[in-house]
Amino acid sequence: MSSPELSDLTLSWIYHFDSKGTRRLYRGILDRFAVYLQQRGRDLYQATPLDVDLYFEDLDNAGKSPSTRKTALACLKSFYKWALSSGHVSRDPTLTRRLPKAPRLILSKTITPAQIMEIAAAAETARDRAIILVLYLTGLRRSAVASLRRRNITYAEDGSLRVEVIEKGSRRHKCTIPAVIPDYPGLVESVPSLLMSLFDPAIGQDAPVFRRRHSSGSYTKAPLTAEGIRFVVSHCVSLAIEKGASTKLRHVSPHTFRHSFATYLVAQGVDLRTVQHMLGHADISTTAVYAEVLNSDEALSKLPGFRPVGGKS
Repeated sequence: MSSPELSDLTLSWIYHFDSKGTRRLYRGILDRFAVYLQQRGRDLYQATPLDVDLYFEDLDNAGKSPSTRKTALACLKSFYKWALSSGHVSRDPTLTRRLPKAPRLILSKTITPAQIMEIAAAAETARDRAIILVLYLTGLRRSAVASLRRRNITYAEDGSLRVEVIEKGSRRHKCTIPAVIPDYPGLVESVPSLLMSLFDPAIGQDAPVFRRRHSSGSYTKAPLTAEGIRFVVSHCVSLAIEKGASTKLRHVSPHTFRHSFATYLVAQGVDLRTVQHMLGHADISTTAVYAEVLNSDEALSKLPGFRPVGGKS
């Protein structure tokens, strides 16, 4: 039996994604599920809940990893949600099969843009405020933020900033800090001026963006360390709580901003391959966990500041 060809209708759904990586990934998942369904005498638009359950049982028996199964289910859920809303199927065969609960780590270490603004506003210096905003708006690890040099940041004509560094595993991390985020005025507009105030032309393009400070308040030529970044975050959080922010922010660490950055991107409809690239993840299954968070009603109830595209506010 030859493998079934995906219909133009199915391909139109796949190709509405901007990322070529997402297209390849989702096409592979749908190809394999279509082959399975053909063996049962059905096509993608005739699948039943039992077909879905037995398919994932087969994946489990074949030794497919939990992350592979999670990514496959996330794809099928997205596909059938579209097919149902478009009138191409009369029911969603994945509806009763739930994604695994969002990991406690992600739920407990995600904060909203409004809370990030509270922490940034509490910072005592331009350097510390910039650190908070750059951690969130780039999703960089604290070690990468500590290693930032003036040459890693360029200014675009539209007011945005381009940031490029070498991160974990020698992977090149490129990201853009937008000129504005409409839902959160004030979140990014100050970043260019904050960074410019930290640059010292006398020490050139290889100068660290975030430098250590003397007890007198002046800056040295030495870069702030990753541990120094952690201290700045902890200090700003403490100041924010003193000024009335929620005491639940005590758990916030530099990595919290990375989790929050990814959750916000997925909530706004950015495809997983793009988010994977922006975070520098080697495996998309690591990134897929953020989609699982946003597909969980329980999770969303714990993340009131995040509004998925098309979802309830």
